[in-house]
Amino acid sequence: MAPLLEDLDPGYRIEKKYYLSMSEAAALRERLDPIMHRDPHADDHRHYLVKSAYLDDRDEHSLAASLLGLEKRKKYRIRAYNDSDAFIGLEAKVKRGNYSYKQCIRITRDDYESLLRGDPAPLRAYDCDLARRLYFDMRTNGYRLRCLVRYDREVYLHPIQRTRITLDSNICGAVGSCDLFAPHHFLPVLPAGIVLLEVKYNHFLPEFISDLLPRDAMPATANSKFALSRAVTDWSTLQ
Repeated sequence: MAPLLEDLDPGYRIEKKYYLSMSEAAALRERLDPIMHRDPHADDHRHYLVKSAYLDDRDEHSLAASLLGLEKRKKYRIRAYNDSDAFIGLEAKVKRGNYSYKQCIRITRDDYESLLRGDPAPLRAYDCDLARRLYFDMRTNGYRLRCLVRYDREVYLHPIQRTRITLDSNICGAVGSCDLFAPHHFLPVLPAGIVLLEVKYNHFLPEFISDLLPRDAMPATANSKFALSRAVTDWSTLQ
């Protein structure tokens, strides 16, 4: 039986994902624009560039959990925006079915470079559970940066139930490197013209927002951007 939100630790939110066509995404934008707020960090084209470098242990348990669609799974990632190091976020995300919980701390560029080299020592300076857990996992379980994903994100926000709707397009995986700030060759991880819709909220999705979502949208598989990228980039290295 799926857990109830009330049974989980505080901070868990409901998260659902769907695949849309370009035409479905365009129609959804027109419906959302009058009632939801755009992310203030978006550019003139109403989106921003996201790069996420994912970590996994020596036995790749995070990848296996995602591919198998396990009910409970966790992953670490380091994220930057618009090819800038002005904000670098270290994140841990735990999922239980459609429920997710995320922790995030800001780290420096120098500390990021240490993590990229596989050295977790700078994490000892951060007085938080996330840094302590990743330090332990890197020292004990061999967590290292394994893959890099890039995509364009549009964000819609509404204060009721902290509703957040994102449209992710041009999702690509980097070949041969996990460095957020180095040039890469990228490969698309989804067929051309597919947009990933993510809907997040606290306890319930407001009906006036739910009514705007496509009724026949295809639910996304349990595989994450991380797993999709690994499938494409790992295969490319074997060619």
